[in-house]
Amino acid sequence: MENAPVYQNILKPTFAELKAKEKHLCGAVDEMRQNCEMLLSIVTMHIRDLRHAAGSTDAATLDLAQPERWLAITATHFQEGLMTLKRSLTQPTSF
Repeated sequence: MENAPVYQNILKPTFAELKAKEKHLCGAVDEMRQNCEMLLSIVTMHIRDLRHAAGSTDAATLDLAQPERWLAITATHFQEGLMTLKRSLTQPTSF
């Protein structure tokens, strides 16, 4: 991601400068979404590998821990957080 735009007058940035900054920040949110998706994919593969390698005792422990459920909850929170962050930047007036 390139450097953030710099304001000509830090005390009173122009509308165009603010829009450029908003666009830059929205790009950062999109980049973070991609990183979150990659992290979830890596953890999903790790859980799959754990299940594949687990013996009967370890499988029972994994079943009790419910890692897939917690991963799904994590994905939901990532989505909610990034959606609300982007919404705070763009400040839409309707749903």
